[in-house]
Amino acid sequence: LYSVLKSDLALHYSDTDLDSVADVIGLKSFIVPNLHFDENTTQLVHKEAVNYISPTKGMVYAGQLIVSEGEIVTGDICQILDSYKAEYKMSYGYSGSPNTLITSHLLLILTILAVFFFMVFFIDRSLFEDTRKTIFLMLMLLFSFAGTAILFRVDERLLYLFPFAVTALYMSSFFHDDLSYGVYLVTILPLLIIPENGVELFFINLLGGSVGLYAYGKLNRGWLQFVNALFIFLALSLVCFAFKLGAGDLSYAVKSTNFLFLGINAILSIVLYPFVYLFERIFGFVSYSRLWDLSDTNNKLLQQLQLKAPGTFQHSLQVANLAEQAAREIGGYSMLVRVGALYHDIGKMENPMCFIENQAEGVNYHAGLTPEESAHAIIKHVDDGLALAHKSKLPASVTDFIASHHGRSLTLYFYNVYCNNGGDPANKAPFTYNGKLPRTKEQVVVMMADAVEAASRTLKDYSEESISALVDRILASKFDDSQLAEADISLREINVVKDSFKRFLQQIYHARIVYPKRQQQPKPAAQEAK
Repeated sequence: LYSVLKSDLALHYSDTDLDSVADVIGLKSFIVPNLHFDENTTQLVHKEAVNYISPTKGMVYAGQLIVSEGEIVTGDICQILDSYKAEYKMSYGYSGSPNTLITSHLLLILTILAVFFFMVFFIDRSLFEDTRKTIFLMLMLLFSFAGTAILFRVDERLLYLFPFAVTALYMSSFFHDDLSYGVYLVTILPLLIIPENGVELFFINLLGGSVGLYAYGKLNRGWLQFVNALFIFLALSLVCFAFKLGAGDLSYAVKSTNFLFLGINAILSIVLYPFVYLFERIFGFVSYSRLWDLSDTNNKLLQQLQLKAPGTFQHSLQVANLAEQAAREIGGYSMLVRVGALYHDIGKMENPMCFIENQAEGVNYHAGLTPEESAHAIIKHVDDGLALAHKSKLPASVTDFIASHHGRSLTLYFYNVYCNNGGDPANKAPFTYNGKLPRTKEQVVVMMADAVEAASRTLKDYSEESISALVDRILASKFDDSQLAEADISLREINVVKDSFKRFLQQIYHARIVYPKRQQQPKPAAQEAK
């Protein structure tokens, strides 16, 4: 009605006066609106309408030929191909119901977790006893899985620059290489499932991580890390180029290889590595870099040991060399063994003259002491060492070597003196170390190396037979005394350690040539006459 009247009035009045006339005659008071504008609902309806618009165009029937070889790809054909690719990606793996999809994803995740579990179980099942280590390895797996899924949704090309290799470097900083490599293989398994070109990405990162892990042991200091990045880049590029070459000619392979993204990938593997110190702080681990710094004999604590107890310092160096080689041969963490051996006797600097290797000739600290008092002074170096380690904030994995290098063995020399003086052989407590038994193979190696190196100084005959008999006797005594009751080491590994000790000691105490004295030449007769 209002519209009709407004039309009629428009014949007699201008447009600017219509609303004023309607107000004057009271027309609006007779009209009640029954429709109201709802902005939120309108926007929601528009959004739903947009969602129903297909991002693709065209239709392809089953068996239809889209484009043939040698045919010119026109704009229409290109649009069909792009649409077909987009539809394929949207439908790939999603043909079932939502519940089926969720079930499929859960099963795939459980499969990867099962592979992870068995990998750790068969390589080093003791890791499951340490919650921190298990959580850290799971975090590396989550980092890889989430990175793959997120970047695939954003832009699949970004997967070429995601630094999967850095996870291998993180793990190798805290664990031995065989475990690090095994877990790394599991962390890149999502690449085979999520992206369309997953096989290519899997093999690219498989070789890149392998090369990075191998080179890291030799190229992990200073500017050499960038050499490691170069090797990683070359490995990534080689595999990527090989896959592209298989899909076309040489020029196509060169153009389509993502050298820029792979270069960024390699650089990120080095740039992100310092986060290892954050993981070290959060999880209480000890990185390879930290161990390297602790092995430097110029650091404060080892310098104090060298000044206060020089004989002990030399003994520790020999034990470190002996134990490191043996640990390497049985696949142990050789750098941790070296550091543990260097610090295992730091407690002796609190009372250096108590130990024979620091005594000057003619000095006998134990003269006038009872066997019990002497044994107490000797045993005390373990507690003193733990106190110094705590004060110097040494990592727990290093202090464990201080507590375990004597285990709960006897100070045999003073115990035998006590028994020979009429003491009760059953009274062993005053002569027994109150440390803990070694548990890891690394701790066992240091315990055995310490005993063998000290005993080797008492030999008068350094023949092959004498050295072999000494090593066999010392290690047998550790078995007989039940010092290896809690050790995770096999008989085969112990035999390897024994052979390593024997070879090392024979090289140290090899026979030396006695230089002949030069005979004095007779003086000429003319000089004798003078």
